Amino acid sequence: MSETIHLDQLVDPFEARVVVVRAADGTVADARFDLSGLPRLDPMLVGKDVAGVPDLVKMLCGICPVAHHLAGVAALESLAGIAPENLPRHVREQRLLLHHGSVLDSLSSRFIGRDRDLAVRLRRLGKLAMKAAGAPGHFPDVAVPGGVRVPVDAEALAELAAGLPVLDDDLASLLLGLPAAGARAAATARFDGLDVAVVDASGELDPLGGHVGLVGDGVEKTMTAAQWASHVTESRPGAPDPRPVIELETIDGGVRRWPYRVGPLARARFRAIAGDTGATDDPFEAQVLGLVDSVAALTRLVDSLAGAPSDGTGGGTVNVGEGASSSMKPGTGIGVVDGPRGLLAHEYEVDEAGTVTGCRILTPTAQNEGWLAGMLRASLAAAGDGDADREAWAEAAIRAADPCLPCTSAPEGGMGVTVEDAEQKEGGR
Repeated sequence: MSETIHLDQLVDPFEARVVVVRAADGTVADARFDLSGLPRLDPMLVGKDVAGVPDLVKMLCGICPVAHHLAGVAALESLAGIAPENLPRHVREQRLLLHHGSVLDSLSSRFIGRDRDLAVRLRRLGKLAMKAAGAPGHFPDVAVPGGVRVPVDAEALAELAAGLPVLDDDLASLLLGLPAAGARAAATARFDGLDVAVVDASGELDPLGGHVGLVGDGVEKTMTAAQWASHVTESRPGAPDPRPVIELETIDGGVRRWPYRVGPLARARFRAIAGDTGATDDPFEAQVLGLVDSVAALTRLVDSLAGAPSDGTGGGTVNVGEGASSSMKPGTGIGVVDGPRGLLAHEYEVDEAGTVTGCRILTPTAQNEGWLAGMLRASLAAAGDGDADREAWAEAAIRAADPCLPCTSAPEGGMGVTVEDAEQKEGGR
């Protein structure tokens, strides 16, 4: 017997609510992106068997399932004492193939309004890379603690190799149309915090490197994922917008609480330090540069994996049930991945029975909310209430931070931005 559910309202997937707090004179004192409809997943995971948590989380977050899959498995490996650098090479490369494919797939929609044909090809090649890595569907089931579950799809890998070479020139042509709409929002609000990205032990950008790099005014550090997590505290514990900060010791022995951001603009700062490119305040340029990096990585991976074992053994594949249950120990496991939108962290506290007793998942959206609020505050204050482009200013700020919500997939100018005073918002709850 079927059941029919009637909804009494329409849900606009491209809707984006901005809440404004006003000073006594009516000017904009603060503004924030409304994340009240995006609850934390963490409480739902307490009491679960830790071995099944990565699969559960990737199904709950349909926008970034690859990043959640890889971060969750990395957290399990942390509990098992398996460091990223100790994984067999072909295992690491197959996971990177999956990751970089997800970057092409996720960011492709950003370019529909500029070059529809390129956007379609990017998405097709991204999905082809994920298929080659063993994920033909939307939700991946590739990585297991210490290995991979399935072999590389040689046919899909060959097809991917044929389609990659022409992308370099196409991506370069996108940069000719700069600046993008989001650039003015990022430039309007001065950011004085830290840029944070996943790196390897030497501090080089590496989306699966297991270390975290920090760059800011007088700060240039590389620490393990566990060390980084121990320095991160939430200003609003448990909230959808937790405003996390990184606590670092100062020269005089005190502690400074640094705001920070993650994602393409943060990674661009690391590239500038390495001398690869100049720093940029244009989020669109930063996304294109990220795509250029992923295309280059995929080109290398295709060549390397073409000669890898095709039977799925290769010394790295394990049985997930046996591998996870036999090697994981009680304690805290932390896994980090630099996904398309930035650093994603999974942190699990586990008891002797393998049950999750504590959990913290920090998404790029949650970590960047404070930075986005600063851009919204500056942009709306600059626009003023009489500016007909007020919503456009807000949209530009949202695109710069790129929260993992459907609204960011809307074509430029098509995001359904509503700007509400805090009193209106509170009254409408």
